[in-house]
Amino acid sequence: MQEIMRDRRWYSALNVIAHFHGDLKPQVIDGRVLKKAEEMWAAAVMLVGMQEVEGRQYWMQPVSDAEGSPDVRTIRRMERTDGKAPHYTYQDVEVVTYTSASVGENLPEFLLRTKLSPLKAYDALTTILVYAKQAVQSPPRAEWDAVLTSVSNIAPVMLIGRSHETEPIYTLMQVHPDRHPIIEFNLVELLEKQKYTGVIQLSRGVKDSTETREGEDHCPFESLGIKCKDLKSGQ
Repeated sequence: MQEIMRDRRWYSALNVIAHFHGDLKPQVIDGRVLKKAEEMWAAAVMLVGMQEVEGRQYWMQPVSDAEGSPDVRTIRRMERTDGKAPHYTYQDVEVVTYTSASVGENLPEFLLRTKLSPLKAYDALTTILVYAKQAVQSPPRAEWDAVLTSVSNIAPVMLIGRSHETEPIYTLMQVHPDRHPIIEFNLVELLEKQKYTGVIQLSRGVKDSTETREGEDHCPFESLGIKCKDLKSGQ
């Protein structure tokens, strides 16, 4: 827990997605900042799908570039019945974006080059998230196997991408070390259904001292120098 308490403030996936669309003006944002914001957005979309599958809520926060890795840190609250502070399981998320500029290599080749090469070392507590920025069909299993057959890295790799040209429908699947679909979902419909908003602030201690904030005192991109907009008032 000590490692993840560098920043005590955690944001819901809905909060991240709403501020991404409400606060960011891509045409005037520095490329490095926009990249970091897009990584947060992609991780949030993944968490929306995971929340629906697991029936549990996740929280997330950006990780400073000064740490090097990961890009995003997530936690999931584990309730206790003894009155003491709940446990939180955490997962680092390393995001890599597959774009039209990557068309010279298929998804497995792209993944092997960028995140699963022998020069990389991710543990089982790091999820690698491949964000397909343009709609793309996942290659057949045989193609994944042919490229990744010699990879010994056990870090789980997830793939998130839009699977409909006009509707906000996304497909989430795991592609390594096993490959299986997880969920296809309409992002807007799930956000409306889950209704998870606000921010939590954690404190160390033996008692449950989590603060929940429904207001907009802080936003997930403020550490990037982006001015937060109050989504309720529009200011």
